[in-house]
Amino acid sequence: MARPSRTGGKKSEAKARNASPAKGRKTTKTKPRTAPAAARVKRRSVSDPIKDLKEAREQQAATAEILKVIASSPSNVQPVFEAIASSANRLLGGFSTAVFRFLDDTVHLAAFTPVSRAADAALQADFPRPVDAFEAFRLAQQGKPFPIPDTEEIPHAPIKEIARLHGFRSMLFVPLMSNGVPIGVVSITRATTGSFAEHHVQLMQTFADQAVIAIENVRLFNETQEALKHQIATSEVLQVIGRSMTDTQPVFERILDSTERLLDCRQVSIFLAPGDGLLHVAARRGTGYEAIDKVYPLPIEQTSAPRVLGERRQVYLPDVMNGADVPSSIRRVVQVFGNFSVVITPMIWEGQGIGLISVLREPNAAFTPKELSLLRTFADHRP
Repeated sequence: MARPSRTGGKKSEAKARNASPAKGRKTTKTKPRTAPAAARVKRRSVSDPIKDLKEAREQQAATAEILKVIASSPSNVQPVFEAIASSANRLLGGFSTAVFRFLDDTVHLAAFTPVSRAADAALQADFPRPVDAFEAFRLAQQGKPFPIPDTEEIPHAPIKEIARLHGFRSMLFVPLMSNGVPIGVVSITRATTGSFAEHHVQLMQTFADQAVIAIENVRLFNETQEALKHQIATSEVLQVIGRSMTDTQPVFERILDSTERLLDCRQVSIFLAPGDGLLHVAARRGTGYEAIDKVYPLPIEQTSAPRVLGERRQVYLPDVMNGADVPSSIRRVVQVFGNFSVVITPMIWEGQGIGLISVLREPNAAFTPKELSLLRTFADHRP
């Protein structure tokens, strides 16, 4: 009987080993096939640029649209705030977006995107409020964006409670900076946790910068309009002076007209001190004069005239009821009017004090430096 070939036997054993690999031995024949890394990167690069380009175009369109709103609203910043809140919330997939302003140590809600009737009412009811009670004001002092990836992970309890109440989990605050000072903040929230992409933070910064531009534009516009009104009023007084060289009453009436129109006051009066020891009411406008008419003419020593005319300078009392240096004659008026603020401006003619212009506001509302300057100008314009 013929013996089997050794060569054939070895080949058969080799085939068997190849067909059934030993346990634990690695094999590449059963490993799932995957595309090379270069191919995978290439496939991603085909879709991402398209998505990025679309998003970039949307952001550019939004910022351009806000610039148009700024240009079309030189005297009103509200449309700009509303456009910023709406665009930011849409482009960043926000749960809600709000714009806040810091004015006189108070936080004001300037604009927001609606969530629900109850949530919106709760948000509006929280403002205005003191800046010390608003955590975003403290964060804004850093002058840079402040993200909160997870509201449950922060130690500040009020923000955590607000997030739970309204239903969001992450936030981003971006301050509105003007000359290094925070004048407001834009906030956006999301329903999910997670960091904000860098390009989204940059977009929010752009929106914040646009808000500052809008605020500054409105301020400059209003200042220009105010200066123009003051110039017109001054010109009108000078015209009346030119026509009334021997009669002061038309000049006084024109001064009162302009003051009442420009300064939003309760009372404006012109008093004269003709040298008879009494202070006389020469002209007046406003309400509540019945009590004053009963006592004037009044001995000049019982009024603020000696102080104002003696010092020959304007006296501004921003809080008559609580002020430390308020003449008793003025403080007594509080019993009639309640608290108020008053500006008393001397009228000087050839080195002599001839009278006063008194302007009263209530409740003790402040006068701006430009308003004080306008009153000094009126006092200098006498026939």
